Amino acid sequence: MGLRLSEAILGLYDAVLGDVSFDDALQGITRGLGVSGFNIFLLNRHTGNVPLNLSYGISNEILRDYNDHYVMKDPGIQYFISNPGHSFYYNYLHTSESEIDRTEYYAWLQRMGGARYYLAQTLRIDTHTSMIATSQRAHRIGHAQDTDFRRLGQLGAHIQRAMRLKLGISDLNIRLAAAYDALDEIGHGVCLLSGLGTIVFANAAARVMRQGQSPVWLGRIKLETNPADRTALEAAIRRAASGTSDPANGFSSMLLTGGEHSRVIAHVLPLGERTRSRLFGAPTVLVILHDPLRLGRLGPQDCMTLFELTRSEAQIALALGQGRAPADICAERGIGINTLKTHRKRIFEKVGVASQSELVRLISSF
Repeated sequence: MGLRLSEAILGLYDAVLGDVSFDDALQGITRGLGVSGFNIFLLNRHTGNVPLNLSYGISNEILRDYNDHYVMKDPGIQYFISNPGHSFYYNYLHTSESEIDRTEYYAWLQRMGGARYYLAQTLRIDTHTSMIATSQRAHRIGHAQDTDFRRLGQLGAHIQRAMRLKLGISDLNIRLAAAYDALDEIGHGVCLLSGLGTIVFANAAARVMRQGQSPVWLGRIKLETNPADRTALEAAIRRAASGTSDPANGFSSMLLTGGEHSRVIAHVLPLGERTRSRLFGAPTVLVILHDPLRLGRLGPQDCMTLFELTRSEAQIALALGQGRAPADICAERGIGINTLKTHRKRIFEKVGVASQSELVRLISSF
């Protein structure tokens, strides 16, 4: 493999990663092969649709008309669909030299300034889609020779890998965009952090918390909150990033305070092994921020964190705080009235109220 073709292959992978444009990468391939143009397109073999067409040395007008009208009139495509087992195809497999000037497709192509000859390699992407890599050969270059087949074959395997990577990255980006859009719609603040504590993503609610009066400002674990809370949250993030969070609960929760009326509940979760990418700076920690005063409701986990209640106590506290009758709570939970009284006494002591009516007022204030 020549130096120019090796450089062209590296350029193709650089284009997939976004370091250079595909136009530059295909220009490198065109020069490396010594042809007049090059294009890579995906073809749905059942519908004839062309969902992707990357090219160099082919005018936009040709690409537009080809995709819209001529793709299924192309004798090469017709030959490929009828002979799917062939890896390579070229003009003379289906159209002789004397017939080239008499076919509708080639008449249109040469009228538009397109190449007279081609050499194409087909590669399978999935059950419906094939990738076709085509070197465009002007009349002066002539038909492909044995060396051209060999060089395109060397290049083809790399093109197939690169296109699969491109499609995979595109699919991932679409999924991420949809997930991020969905996270922007929820009321809780959601942050994805790297192992270094840098924010990979923060949803709309988290951005409001960072810009407003709430005590949390995440980003390289810099927190505007009291020192003890900051230390606790930093430790929880480090544990989550290293995969050593408490296995019994799966996550850590804590109350962060930044002033008399400023508080946020933070839940810190390690991401699963499938989500933990080995790429540098990829998200490894999920932080959920809940500002009770802003959201207007508490859940059991919030009560456990705010008032240091057990889960059972938190569930009973919420039921009592909603004004439900003790008999109904006993029936729902399958406990006796004396057991409920014991829970209620402990709840009142931990929360700092003296009656159910005070508990109702407190719960309603969130």
